[in-house]
Amino acid sequence: MRQQPVLRKLLYPDPQINQVLRRDFVLHWQSVRPVPKITIDFGDGQRIERTLTGNSVHVVLDARGRPADALPGLFAREVFLEQLAQARAFALADRRDLPALHGRVRALPPPVPPPSVPRAISASRIAPTKHAVEAPLLRAVAMDLDADTRQNLALHRAIHEAFAAGAEWAGVDGFVEWIYAELFKMPLGDAALGIDAPDPFPGRGGGLRRQTGRSSHDGCH
Repeated sequence: MRQQPVLRKLLYPDPQINQVLRRDFVLHWQSVRPVPKITIDFGDGQRIERTLTGNSVHVVLDARGRPADALPGLFAREVFLEQLAQARAFALADRRDLPALHGRVRALPPPVPPPSVPRAISASRIAPTKHAVEAPLLRAVAMDLDADTRQNLALHRAIHEAFAAGAEWAGVDGFVEWIYAELFKMPLGDAALGIDAPDPFPGRGGGLRRQTGRSSHDGCH
């Protein structure tokens, strides 16, 4: 899965995020589907391995274990904190008010992610000569985070719309299945694991080896 390691490196170690998660939520992590991995073998003992089509979602539940909100994918630090606070308010609200609460948020302009300056960039600037070499790569990471934030805010808007319309799911599992199928476009039952091919392993005797990680959702109760 692509984003779970990124979440653990970029967001969870942040002191304020860590405090909010531990103080305001009961945390539970669950793997819900395999994630395909692709390996490039350069033939000289060097290999690169990357995951494909993986994703994560923080599912926020009320006191009775019913879905109240979900934060799909990766967000910039400030946006993630705002979304956590909002989701907690939804989980604590009267269930009958939930459609109206989501409807109000849906009607607001989406938050504008502030320009992100990862801690790695700030640390790199302490050594100017070294920073000149590292800056392009570090800027690319920051740009990816900003792009992810904008994309995932759009996905979150679709979740607000579903709750505002009074959508019902078959419990948490049904909610997660809907997110993966309708928002992430990778149904949990998809044999191709989100790869646009009816069978990503044609001629299985031809030397292809299937390696998978796992996609996950984090349940915040």
